[in-house]
Amino acid sequence: MSRKFILHRVGTQFIETEIPQGRGAHAAAAPSYDNWDAMEQRLLSLGAFPETIKRVKSDFDSGRESTSIEIKGDATVSNELFLAVLPLIHVSNTPYLGYGMTEQTLTLFPDRNFATHFSPTK
Repeated sequence: MSRKFILHRVGTQFIETEIPQGRGAHAAAAPSYDNWDAMEQRLLSLGAFPETIKRVKSDFDSGRESTSIEIKGDATVSNELFLAVLPLIHVSNTPYLGYGMTEQTLTLFPDRNFATHFSPTK
């Protein structure tokens, strides 16, 4: 799903208005930003591509007071997963269930911080 915005410039301030999607939807309060840098950071956090941000800046630099932008909902979605090797220790009172046995499991995480680091020399 995509999100559509109208961006306005009033003096040095920038105002963001999201165009509501769907039947019976209403626009929420419009946040404002004191300068272009703050507006640019907001657009990046929404997942806008750099080319789109350059176009918006160009529109405002050319003297336009408002412009529109559409941000695709899947712009920040990634299917990149990272492998982690985790020990799995069996805890049981009976030897039949493998008391104290350890095995390795492979787990996939969406964040590199949880991944197991494999040295290229090993």
